[in-house]
Amino acid sequence: METSYQHKKSPVVFLTVLLTVLFLFSCAEKELNPDDVEYRKDENGTEVLYQLGKNKPFGSGKRAFIVEDHPNGEKHFKIGFLNGFKDGNFTFWQDNGLKLLTGAYKKGKRHGLFTAYGKTGELVYEKEFLNGELDGAFILYYPCSPSDVIKYFEKLNDEGMDPGELKVTNHLRLKANYSDGQPVGPYQSYFHPRGKNLTIEELLREEGSFDENGKLSDQQFFYYPKTHAIVIHMPDKKRLEGVYP
Repeated sequence: METSYQHKKSPVVFLTVLLTVLFLFSCAEKELNPDDVEYRKDENGTEVLYQLGKNKPFGSGKRAFIVEDHPNGEKHFKIGFLNGFKDGNFTFWQDNGLKLLTGAYKKGKRHGLFTAYGKTGELVYEKEFLNGELDGAFILYYPCSPSDVIKYFEKLNDEGMDPGELKVTNHLRLKANYSDGQPVGPYQSYFHPRGKNLTIEELLREEGSFDENGKLSDQQFFYYPKTHAIVIHMPDKKRLEGVYP
């Protein structure tokens, strides 16, 4: 005699599974393509981002993202929005996977450290912002020359490495500070080492300072690059004898 049993799911188990699915769905980041959104001006003339066909600003109440890929499939950018304004961290990538620009926004304004990268992943600049204004460190670097870029990717190919795996050197160009959008305090600029093994002190090119109003002080110092020797010409156009280190 055959006996059949019908399996009945417990209501508690079913409810638990349903809540888990809903929770995971609610935690997933919302990501849209630039073609899916548009800017609209509010009553003050401020541009606010909206999803096409929606009446609430993009990212209402919870941060959402605009993302795009390069034609080759590599990530191009990912930018966070909250209540229609850029908010939180963002990243732009080059089409080879190396970073191009990173930073953060707060209620639509630049806020925090912005970092730009060159074609080999070297630093190009580091700038600190506060509520949309430059505020903090302001550092520039020399970008790689076209020949250095070629050598970099040739070495990657020879060693079978991916972009980012090969260490690059950053060459300091300018170091200063800003406060409320204006340069303040001391600054220094530097020569490019051009392959020479020189200290940062030996590369010093110029130094001076800005006052509290963002204006240059009366005195700046300029330096010659490190040389093996110099020749001095006098005002009467007669040359001094000898070469001086």
